[in-house]
Amino acid sequence: MRPSVRFATHSTRAAEKLRQQKQCATAITIFILTSKFKNNYYSNSVTLPLPLPSDRFSELINAALRGLELIYKDGYKYKKAEVIMQGLQSENIVQGNVFLQDNDSDKQQKLMEAIDKINGKLSKDSVFWRMATIHDFTPISTLN
Repeated sequence: MRPSVRFATHSTRAAEKLRQQKQCATAITIFILTSKFKNNYYSNSVTLPLPLPSDRFSELINAALRGLELIYKDGYKYKKAEVIMQGLQSENIVQGNVFLQDNDSDKQQKLMEAIDKINGKLSKDSVFWRMATIHDFTPISTLN
């Protein structure tokens, strides 16, 4: 599985767990590594703050993929990919940002609840974010 798909999948699961626990993350750390037993061992990680605390998988996937773009190197066979949510806080005490508009907050919350409900009744991958199905990682900077 390509690193971008792993990060999308891990971010989706983390978002589900955050919503179940009624928490939001203020930052996300991603980590990749190759086998330590190969000659060209590589590992790296990056922590990115989120503009606003979030439990939405769309925002967490986007942040994870931005981080992946910073640390990913072509030519390696990656063995492990991790996503760690940082700075957890209760969803009830999320402080907004006057410089960022979040006009669709209620709609986004209802969307997340609907997806969680459908996935809870059917299977956890019945409804998923489209980014989670892309099988190739092409750095955003090369898409010009």
